[in-house]
Amino acid sequence: MKNFINLINFRLLLLHFLATWLISCASQIIVKMWFTDFLEEYHQAANKWDIIEKYNGFLFLLYLSIGALTGLLLSFSISLYIVIKQKWGWAHSVLLFWILFILILYDKTGAKYSEVIPNKFGYLSYLIINAALLITLALPIFFSGRINKFIALGSRLKS
Repeated sequence: MKNFINLINFRLLLLHFLATWLISCASQIIVKMWFTDFLEEYHQAANKWDIIEKYNGFLFLLYLSIGALTGLLLSFSISLYIVIKQKWGWAHSVLLFWILFILILYDKTGAKYSEVIPNKFGYLSYLIINAALLITLALPIFFSGRINKFIALGSRLKS
């Protein structure tokens, strides 16, 4: 067990988890862009069940889950590419995928807390700005040379 823990690069797991979470949340926000009419009426309505029935709100929840999984698969492929290229061990990306998949499955990602910019310019622009901000924060975590050097310092697995 001790040898297994020595093989885990915790810097890699932490930073790629953060980037994967950001991309997954951004993809959920992008899905919300297609449902702006539904969301605007839903937030203003007194009887929310009427709005859910009018716009088929359950389909919205399905698409939101599919969006989260799409973001997870996209960031998993980016993480796997980087990990294989740097020879850090592909099991890190697979472990990360399964952890986030379980969190998405049980809706424990905290995606509602990822919308950080206040809504001042309209709901659609609010969604666009938040998604762009999350993607802008996530991509440098994956592709920055300084961050990759920081991860490499914590790497104990060199093939």
